[in-house]
Amino acid sequence: MNGCYIPPRLLRAVPRDGRRVWIEYEDGVSVEVDIWPLISWGPVFERLREDDGYFQQLWIDRRTLCWPDNVDLAPFRVYDLAKETLLTELLKVPA
Repeated sequence: MNGCYIPPRLLRAVPRDGRRVWIEYEDGVSVEVDIWPLISWGPVFERLREDDGYFQQLWIDRRTLCWPDNVDLAPFRVYDLAKETLLTELLKVPA
């Protein structure tokens, strides 16, 4: 998507191991996502990539994953990643 829509409100976000976050949206999308692709570049995300304690300070502000020092992720990017992750999980063929 191109960011020209407003994603649903985030109801819950829980940091997990690595750079994974369990997220739940008001529209029912609920999945654990790996946010590494969203934070793997740029100096603004350096502390988020390298400091586990900092990563654990995650909170939500309506539609946005936030951390101290004004670090946040674009809501539509996180929602697109959540939908993509959920679809991938649903399409997995059992071994």
